[in-house]
Order: sequence, then structure tokens, then C-alpha cells
Amino acid sequence: MVHQHPGALDPEEIIVREGIRLTALPRTLVDVARTEGFRTGVVMADQALRLSRDPEGLRSAMDASIGGLRGTGGIGVARRMTFFATGMAESPGESLSRIVLSEQQVPTPQLQYRLVLRMPGGGLRTFRTDFGWEAQKVVGEFDGRVKYERYARRGDSPGDVVFREKRREDAIRAAGWLVLRWTWGDLARPDELGRRIREALAARR
Repeated sequence: MVHQHPGALDPEEIIVREGIRLTALPRTLVDVARTEGFRTGVVMADQALRLSRDPEGLRSAMDASIGGLRGTGGIGVARRMTFFATGMAESPGESLSRIVLSEQQVPTPQLQYRLVLRMPGGGLRTFRTDFGWEAQKVVGEFDGRVKYERYARRGDSPGDVVFREKRREDAIRAAGWLVLRWTWGDLARPDELGRRIREALAARR
């Protein structure tokens, strides 16, 4: 089955790979958002911006494609996508988390939030978290398999990775921070997740 989505193409929006004519990345991202929806568009655009050598150039090119498609179906969704997308989300789970938090009216967190903590031996150590609400001393972590694979070192067992992550979380909690964690299953229950995070933030004002 072939689905056709009308929309004029400028010459610079067409590339050739192995003899096949394709839409260039910026136009593809715009078309995905306007045909497949905001969530899919954001997840793809976040990853494209993260991996791009010129994220601002990519964003400008998406804006240009949107300008050339004014009045076509789904263009409002594509415009929202480009405004919301960021290169700071490191996984699809983090991208979807951002969308859910926004939809659930959770205060906007800082992404890839860094904590510099003094350790028991007197030295300083930096911990990076997925989301941070500095005023409330709350950090959030999306737990997906990719995260733990990223933390694995050569020769690690799964238990090694989990134990190291537990020690990291213990250090953050010992410094007075609340650590909130959620999974793909929690993202499938956005109302519950949003309420849990809002209540946790409110309790620490």
C-alpha cells in the first residue's frame, strides 16, 4: 500500500543515495511530524539534533522547509515539533519523557543536569542526571535498557552496572537530593507519572 502526502519539494530538499532520490534530513523530519504526529516527530528530531555536527543549521533548515509548506496538512504540528525539539535528549525514552512532562504540566526541568558533590573522602565528583529541578533539589532518571548498556564497562556483568548505579544514587541522596525514576511502563501511564512528579516537587518547596 502506498500513502501519498502532498507537498512541494525545493531542489535542495532532494538528495541521492545509491541512485535513489530521497528527501534530505530536515525535510524528512518535518514530513514525519506532519504525517505521523508530534510525538514521533520530536523523538526523531531530538536524536537528529543530538547527532548533528551542525544542530543550529539543521534547525534552520527545518524552519525553511516549514516555510515552504505553509498551508499544507500537519504543518502546525511540524512547527510545534521544531520549537520543542532539542539535541540534549540522549534517548527516545528521554524525548518521550520530555513530552509527557510538558503535557502533564510538570515544571520544566533542566536536561542533562550536573551535580557536583563532595564525597566522604573530601574530593568532589560530578554526577550527570537526565532531568533536574534545582530549586527543589530533585533529579529525574528515565530507566531504559539503553541507559545501563551505556554505563557498562568492558568486562562488566549486569550486576556490576546496577551496583555502580546504586552507589551513584546513594551519593546523590546522601547530599539531600530526591531521585525520581521512571520506565517505559510509567510513560504509558502519563497521568500517574505526572501526578507523582508534581507531588514530589510540591513537597520540597
